[in-house]
Amino acid sequence: TQAPSASSHASSTIAVGCTSAMSGMISPVSECTNNAAGSDGRVTESPSGIRFVDLGRIGYAAALERQLQTHARVLAGDDPPTVLLLEHDPVVTLGRRGGEWDEAALGRLDTPVIRTDRGCLATWHGPGQIVGYPIVDLRRRGLGITDFVALLGEVMVAAAADSGVGGVVYDADRPGCLL
Repeated sequence: TQAPSASSHASSTIAVGCTSAMSGMISPVSECTNNAAGSDGRVTESPSGIRFVDLGRIGYAAALERQLQTHARVLAGDDPPTVLLLEHDPVVTLGRRGGEWDEAALGRLDTPVIRTDRGCLATWHGPGQIVGYPIVDLRRRGLGITDFVALLGEVMVAAAADSGVGGVVYDADRPGCLL
């Protein structure tokens, strides 16, 4: 099944945790403030001013709409830097670089394919995979995308170590964390 094209801003996959992507520091969970946010998900504020919103499991279109709304509020200065944490319903996204997929197999699994304006190839998202979408005004922070992605990599490495998973490294040549 081919779904309509989707467009979005500022995304990357990160680990679950109370982190500060701006400083590359991980705040102990005990220092985070949790409050219920009803249908908006569970909201956690870190001491560094980063807001984390746990949306749980959500469809791709609804998650994309939430990203766009949050992006507009963060850029307007109405919301602090925000990380949306969620699990997608099964979906394959096709980034700007395209990629190949087995349309018949995905059709049997009832997995939609959605084109995005992001840079990846074909990527499966679904239950059991926690995805984080950091939404930050990089200009206000004086950061470029490469520096920001490297900071996210440092956060991932530290979060993995803090969770007892050693040996995780950040690969700047192919941005991502590897075990």
